[in-house]
Amino acid sequence: MAKISATKKLVIEDYPTEVKKWIPRMIDPLNRFLEQVYGALVRGLTFRDNLKAQVIEVEIGEGVTETAVRYSLNERPTALVLGKLRTQNDESPTAAFSMSWQIYDDQIRITWLGLDANTKYRATLIAQV
Repeated sequence: MAKISATKKLVIEDYPTEVKKWIPRMIDPLNRFLEQVYGALVRGLTFRDNLKAQVIEVEIGEGVTETAVRYSLNERPTALVLGKLRTQNDESPTAAFSMSWQIYDDQIRITWLGLDANTKYRATLIAQV
Protein backbone atom coordinates (compact mmCIF):
# COMPACT_ATOMS: atom_id res chain seq x y z
CA MET A 1 0.00 0.00 0.00
CA ALA A 2 1.28 3.46 -0.85
CA LYS A 3 2.13 5.91 1.89
CA ILE A 4 -0.19 8.93 2.17
CA SER A 5 1.32 12.25 1.14
CA ALA A 6 1.98 14.74 3.92
CA THR A 7 0.30 17.46 1.82
CA LYS A 8 -2.95 18.21 3.58
CA LYS A 9 -3.80 21.62 2.24
CA LEU A 10 -3.83 23.73 -0.91
CA VAL A 11 -2.25 27.17 -0.35
CA ILE A 12 -3.42 30.27 -2.27
CA GLU A 13 0.14 31.58 -2.55
CA ASP A 14 1.01 28.62 -4.79
CA TYR A 15 -1.26 29.93 -7.58
CA PRO A 16 -0.73 32.74 -10.13
CA THR A 17 -1.88 36.26 -9.28
CA GLU A 18 -4.72 36.29 -11.82
CA VAL A 19 -6.62 33.50 -9.99
CA LYS A 20 -6.06 34.70 -6.42
CA LYS A 21 -9.36 36.63 -6.42
CA TRP A 22 -11.65 33.66 -7.06
CA ILE A 23 -9.65 30.60 -6.01
CA PRO A 24 -10.24 30.98 -2.23
CA ARG A 25 -13.94 30.16 -2.78
CA MET A 26 -12.90 26.86 -4.31
CA ILE A 27 -9.93 26.05 -2.08
CA ASP A 28 -11.59 26.57 1.32
CA PRO A 29 -14.24 23.81 1.00
CA LEU A 30 -11.74 21.58 -0.79
CA ASN A 31 -9.21 22.00 2.06
CA ARG A 32 -11.86 21.11 4.67
CA PHE A 33 -12.65 17.95 2.70
CA LEU A 34 -8.97 17.05 2.28
CA GLU A 35 -8.36 17.45 6.02
CA GLN A 36 -11.25 15.08 6.80
CA VAL A 37 -10.04 12.49 4.29
CA TYR A 38 -6.45 12.74 5.51
CA GLY A 39 -7.57 12.38 9.12
CA ALA A 40 -9.67 9.32 8.27
CA LEU A 41 -6.92 7.62 6.30
CA VAL A 42 -4.30 8.15 8.99
CA ARG A 43 -5.66 5.68 11.55
CA GLY A 44 -9.12 7.20 11.64
CA LEU A 45 -11.17 4.54 9.84
CA THR A 46 -13.22 2.14 11.94
CA PHE A 47 -15.42 -0.83 11.06
CA ARG A 48 -18.29 0.61 13.08
CA ASP A 49 -18.31 4.07 11.47
CA ASN A 50 -16.77 3.73 8.03
CA LEU A 51 -17.29 0.27 6.59
CA LYS A 52 -20.44 -1.66 5.79
CA ALA A 53 -19.97 -4.04 8.66
CA GLN A 54 -21.42 -4.90 12.03
CA VAL A 55 -19.37 -5.61 15.15
CA ILE A 56 -21.04 -8.42 17.10
CA GLU A 57 -20.33 -9.51 20.68
CA VAL A 58 -21.17 -13.15 21.47
CA GLU A 59 -21.23 -15.01 24.80
CA ILE A 60 -20.45 -18.73 24.43
CA GLY A 61 -21.56 -20.83 27.40
CA GLU A 62 -19.89 -23.96 28.76
CA GLY A 63 -20.33 -26.88 26.38
CA VAL A 64 -22.02 -24.72 23.73
CA THR A 65 -21.04 -25.55 20.16
CA GLU A 66 -23.53 -23.35 18.30
CA THR A 67 -24.58 -19.73 18.79
CA ALA A 68 -26.92 -17.54 16.78
CA VAL A 69 -26.89 -13.75 16.46
CA ARG A 70 -29.04 -11.35 14.50
CA TYR A 71 -27.43 -9.06 11.98
CA SER A 72 -28.82 -5.63 11.19
CA LEU A 73 -27.11 -4.98 7.88
CA ASN A 74 -29.41 -4.35 4.91
CA GLU A 75 -27.43 -6.92 2.92
CA ARG A 76 -26.33 -10.43 3.75
CA PRO A 77 -22.80 -10.58 5.17
CA THR A 78 -20.20 -12.16 2.90
CA ALA A 79 -17.55 -12.53 5.60
CA LEU A 80 -17.55 -13.18 9.32
CA VAL A 81 -14.19 -12.40 10.90
CA LEU A 82 -13.22 -13.37 14.42
CA GLY A 83 -11.68 -10.30 16.01
CA LYS A 84 -11.09 -11.70 19.47
CA LEU A 85 -11.93 -14.78 21.54
CA ARG A 86 -11.30 -14.71 25.28
CA THR A 87 -12.35 -16.79 28.28
CA GLN A 88 -14.38 -15.22 31.09
CA ASN A 89 -11.01 -14.82 32.87
CA ASP A 90 -9.78 -12.78 29.89
CA GLU A 91 -7.38 -15.48 28.70
CA SER A 92 -6.83 -16.75 25.17
CA PRO A 93 -7.86 -20.30 24.24
CA THR A 94 -5.03 -22.75 24.81
CA ALA A 95 -5.95 -25.26 22.09
CA ALA A 96 -6.67 -24.99 18.39
CA PHE A 97 -10.29 -24.26 17.51
CA SER A 98 -12.34 -23.41 14.45
CA MET A 99 -15.46 -21.49 13.62
CA SER A 100 -17.88 -21.89 10.71
CA TRP A 101 -21.05 -19.97 9.99
CA GLN A 102 -24.21 -19.92 7.91
CA ILE A 103 -27.01 -17.43 7.40
CA TYR A 104 -30.64 -18.29 8.12
CA ASP A 105 -33.08 -15.43 7.50
CA ASP A 106 -31.75 -12.53 9.63
CA GLN A 107 -29.51 -14.69 11.81
CA ILE A 108 -25.92 -15.80 11.61
CA ARG A 109 -25.49 -19.28 13.08
CA ILE A 110 -21.97 -19.96 14.25
CA THR A 111 -20.56 -23.40 14.95
CA TRP A 112 -17.57 -23.60 17.29
CA LEU A 113 -15.28 -26.63 17.26
CA GLY A 114 -12.40 -27.35 19.61
CA LEU A 115 -13.34 -25.03 22.48
CA ASP A 116 -12.98 -26.36 26.03
CA ALA A 117 -16.43 -27.63 27.07
CA ASN A 118 -15.81 -26.51 30.68
CA THR A 119 -15.08 -22.87 29.81
CA LYS A 120 -17.22 -19.83 28.99
CA TYR A 121 -15.99 -17.52 26.22
CA ARG A 122 -16.61 -14.04 24.83
CA ALA A 123 -16.12 -13.46 21.11
CA THR A 124 -15.94 -10.26 19.09
CA LEU A 125 -16.92 -10.83 15.46
CA ILE A 126 -17.12 -8.56 12.44
CA ALA A 127 -19.88 -9.34 9.93
CA GLN A 128 -18.91 -7.63 6.68
CA VAL A 129 -20.84 -7.12 3.45
